[in-house]
Amino acid sequence: MKDEEIRTTIETNFKLLALSMREASVRAGDMEKGLTEVRKMAESAQNSFSEMADRLDRTLEAIKTLAFGGAESKQEILALKEELESLRKKFPRPEDLP
Repeated sequence: MKDEEIRTTIETNFKLLALSMREASVRAGDMEKGLTEVRKMAESAQNSFSEMADRLDRTLEAIKTLAFGGAESKQEILALKEELESLRKKFPRPEDLP
C-alpha cells in the first residue's frame, strides 16, 4: 500500500468509528451522562486522527526531504572527494615525496 492509501484507510476507519459512536450516543438519548461521554469520545477520536494524520504528513515530507537531500549530499561529497584526490596528486604531502 502506498502512504496515501494507508492514510486514507486510517482516516476512513476513524471517521466510521466516530460516526458509529455518534449514532450510539443518539440512541442512548435518555442516558444523558452516557450520551455526553460518548460524544466526548467521538470528538476525541476525530481530534486524535487529525493530529495523527498531520504528524504522518509531516513525517513523510521530512523523509522525502532527507532522502532527496541525502542523494544531493552524497553527490556533493563524491565530487569533493574526487577534487581532493586530484589536488593530492598535484600537490603531494612532504612525506609522500621520494
